[in-house]
Amino acid sequence: MTSSQEDRTIIRPLVAFRLTVRGPSGHEFQAPLAPGVLTIGRDATCGLPLDPADVSVSRRHASLTVDGETITVTDLGSTNGVFVNAVKVEQAVLAPGDAVRLGQTVLLLESAVPSAPLQSTAGDAPPKGPGRSRSLGNPPKARLFLTAAALAALFLVVGLVLFPRPDTPAPVSHGPEQETKAAATEAGPQKPAAQALAPQPSDQPAASAEAVENAKDLTRQGLFFYNNNNIAAAIGEWEKALALDPQNTQAAKWLARAASERDQLLDKYSREGLTALKYARFGEAKDAFRLVTEYCRGQSADQRCLDAAKQLEQLEGKAP
Repeated sequence: MTSSQEDRTIIRPLVAFRLTVRGPSGHEFQAPLAPGVLTIGRDATCGLPLDPADVSVSRRHASLTVDGETITVTDLGSTNGVFVNAVKVEQAVLAPGDAVRLGQTVLLLESAVPSAPLQSTAGDAPPKGPGRSRSLGNPPKARLFLTAAALAALFLVVGLVLFPRPDTPAPVSHGPEQETKAAATEAGPQKPAAQALAPQPSDQPAASAEAVENAKDLTRQGLFFYNNNNIAAAIGEWEKALALDPQNTQAAKWLARAASERDQLLDKYSREGLTALKYARFGEAKDAFRLVTEYCRGQSADQRCLDAAKQLEQLEGKAP
């Protein structure tokens, strides 16, 4: 009689996303994505080490942050940059089907298929030969496999129903390069599971059906701008969406995230401009202060914006 220690069944956890990695030689392999931060580069200590022969990839080239169903790629200061669907980015939210290029290596983000149950034994391997299969000779165990597979499929369906992806953003054409990126980001970023809650009650009167739909359109347009590194324009769209429908939780969530990122960018480029100015690198200083003024649209009262505008004006010879 077979002991329970010999008939243990291990059910692999469901993995929501995976990467298909294609190196410069054409070799491919797949890597599952788990929640957290995954560093990618030629360094062997990276969470996802790439082909060390691909010198176009930096030692620590980029990182992938998995937060619920939101996956964000970030350039870690690489030499050759990060490209998402042929568009160079510093940071971008990915959707299934997006292609991320690091040097000559391509990472394709895909939705993972639920893993099949894995049977393992603690004792000796079962003998081979006709009529000796453990799964055929143990009907209760086969039923356990079927039950586990059915439960896994049920959990996947429930997850898709509870956490749907946002609607497709309205297409905006800005030339061939932007059209390529727009087509790849039609689905928009995934909504984090922790944020998929019912709208909070509000004392304000409910928005009309027309206002709600217009707010959704503005939210999708904001996601389009955000994925194309135009944070200032994205913030403007989400602010207008909330003005129409204060209970639009998706616009509120992305507005808070983008505002925090903009604040970090203002600090970064303000410091870079002042440092370049200190060492008389006036060209670098102008570039940095010009970026500050671009991120300052709609934030004219911010002292960093006022200082950057003044410095830029002096550097361009518009002030004595």
